[in-house]
Amino acid sequence: GGLDERSLEVFDTTLQRWKTEENHRRSPMPGLREFAANVMVKDRYVVMIGGWDIIFGQDRPTHCFVYDCIFDQWSAIPESSMSMITKRHFGHTATSLDSKVFVVGGSVGSDTFLNSVESIDVH
Repeated sequence: GGLDERSLEVFDTTLQRWKTEENHRRSPMPGLREFAANVMVKDRYVVMIGGWDIIFGQDRPTHCFVYDCIFDQWSAIPESSMSMITKRHFGHTATSLDSKVFVVGGSVGSDTFLNSVESIDVH
């Protein structure tokens, strides 16, 4: 995805090339999103955190979408269940360890940058 696309591209580590929608059809993202952080969880789910919702022109810095790689399906996670305490508009990164997703740094806008870490338990 990105500024003007609703796509999911997959890197095939065996063939050493990207699988795009042209050569490997995938379910489209639920909306255009930019500046989001993404992380793989439990070797099955891609969690997309925060960013900017381009279609509705809304800042969704605490919102998450989850892509199920097995069922090729996107779902929105209610903001109350995976909300971050601090809004992260852009520049944040995410990683997973066991059943937790850690979201690090980022910006809250207006040249204000964060040096905080938050975690979300996903089991």
